[in-house]
Formats: sequence, structure tokens, C-alpha cells
Amino acid sequence: MFMDTNLDDTGLFPNLARLERETVLMLSKILGSPRGYGYIVTGGTEANITGIWIARNRYLKNVKGRPEIIVPKTAHFSFLKAADMLDLKLIRADITEEFTVDVVDVEEKISNNTVAIVGIAGTTELGTIDPISELSEIAVEKNVHLHVDAAFGGLFISIMRLIGYNYPNIGFENPGVSTITIDPHKLGFVPIPSGGIIARSRELFKHISVKAPYLLSEDHETIVGSRTGGSIAATWVMLKYLGIEGYGEIFKELLELKNYLVKRLEEIKSIEIPYVPMLPIVSFKHEKIKSSKLRDKLMEKGWILYLAPMINGLRIIVMPHLNKKVIDKFAEDLENSIKEIEN
Repeated sequence: MFMDTNLDDTGLFPNLARLERETVLMLSKILGSPRGYGYIVTGGTEANITGIWIARNRYLKNVKGRPEIIVPKTAHFSFLKAADMLDLKLIRADITEEFTVDVVDVEEKISNNTVAIVGIAGTTELGTIDPISELSEIAVEKNVHLHVDAAFGGLFISIMRLIGYNYPNIGFENPGVSTITIDPHKLGFVPIPSGGIIARSRELFKHISVKAPYLLSEDHETIVGSRTGGSIAATWVMLKYLGIEGYGEIFKELLELKNYLVKRLEEIKSIEIPYVPMLPIVSFKHEKIKSSKLRDKLMEKGWILYLAPMINGLRIIVMPHLNKKVIDKFAEDLENSIKEIEN
């Protein structure tokens, strides 16, 4: 019903603008702010670029050299795109033994040219969660923009926290957080493309606003022009249909499946799991066999896995279509694959 509608033309489709405001408000409340402002965009890459764009323009007048952003070594490749497109110097901060950003290193690398620091709430490879509260304190003290890339983990972490689980606060309750990426088309179970960029206030978007005088809404604040209303409608429907309780029930089941997967992998003596995250991601490796070789062998048996270069391993994202029977079959095929390679 909505795929052929255009959010760039709110004069023709006025209800879409209302749907988007309501959708963004629901996401904002999940992230700890009753007044957040933002847009539904194509995905985490566009959202991350938008957040950094806001940061650059917000602090550009304060820098005398080339503007800089500081990101963890675990950061998504979209920040490489942001740095290239916005002519920023990208500085990588070290990570700890727990694969989270080293906040001491972040603070030491802040200079007079720093316009933004970035924290990740659910890294792509390992599902680790950076200490956002500590980064928030640094952002306030140093007067820099803190962007949180919660594309994968934003919904999961925040909702688990809201239903009483001991998950960290990665949202706007941290005073230094300025913008957050949160993707409904990941663990929100919404069709692609449905990413989200949420800011603490509307004023932050004024830093990237341009005039579009031929439109009824003159201020234009997104990277792309035409945006399908299908993304907004789908996200609105899922947030209304499932709500906090519905998502919470699904997420609890994902945690149980993740824990079962970890248990089955640990039963294979030659398999190592360097880090078990709070998110439904499991990355593992064989003590001797190259992960690329193991991946290819598993692919012959019908399993498609992605590499986790951070640990030279393989990665599984636990989603609702998995169950214990599938996990058992995978563990069996993994053991057989190891034997076939060794022999």
C-alpha cells in the first residue's frame, strides 16, 4: 500500500509525515527520550553518515585544521564512507581484551580538531557493547558530539533493559549522547530498507538542513530526497503490533537459543569462543583450522556463515527462524566438517 508513496512530497502524502513522527517518537522512547527527533532512512550506513554529518557541521567552526572523528577499531565500515564523503580524518581507538573501545585511549586521542567520538552498541562481528556512559562523560567534558552506532543492538539492548534485564544504558539518558543509529530492519523484523537516525533534539538537524523551496516542507534534512513510505508504514506497524512486551518475548527466546548454541559449540573440544556477548551473536573459531577453510566445508553441507576477522573466526547471528533442532544439526555438521578436513 505504501511502497509507491514518497516522503519527499508531504503535500501529496501528508499522513506519511505523521506516521514518521509517530514512528520516530516510539523509537526515541525506547532509547530513553520522550522528545527525540529524526528520520527513517535506508539503513545503518546512511544513519551513521547522517550522524557524523551533523557532528561535523555542528563543530566545524571550532576547528582550525582538518576535522577528526574517533571510532573504535571495531567500528562498521560505514564510518570509512562518512570520513571520505565529509573530508574527515578518521582516527581509530584501541580496544580492550573484552573487544570494547578503550575509553582512556579515546580521551587521549581527542584534539582541538575532534568533532565526534563514536561508540558501538552491538558490534557487527562480536556483538560487543562499548561503555556508552563513560563515553558520554568524555563527550560532555570535552564538548564533542557522541554518536552511538546501535544499528544492530539498539532495539535489543534497550528493550531488554526496559523489561528488567541487566543491560547497559546506551541511550539518551546519557547526557553526552547526541545522535543514535537504530535499525528496525535488523532485530525489529521490518523489511529493508528501514534504518533509523534519532537525535536528542530537532535543533541538531538544523546543522544539515537545506532549503527546498519547491516543496511544501521547505527544510530538507536527509541525505536522500525521495524516500518510500513503505519503510515508515512497516516500522510503525511492527512497533505497534509487537510493542515492548512482544519484542521482549522474542528477544528472550533468542537469548535462550544463543545460550544453547554456545553450549553445543563448547561441547566440541577444538572449538574456541573468545567472547560471549549479551546480544544474539556467536563468533567462534577452530584452534588450528583456518576459518575460511572451515566455512567452505560447511558451505558444501548447505550452511552459509560469515567471517569474523576480529578473531579470525566465523559468526552466527541467532534469529527467530532458528531452533534447537537446527542448532543440533549444525553442531553435527560442524564436527563432521572438522573430521573431514583433519583426515
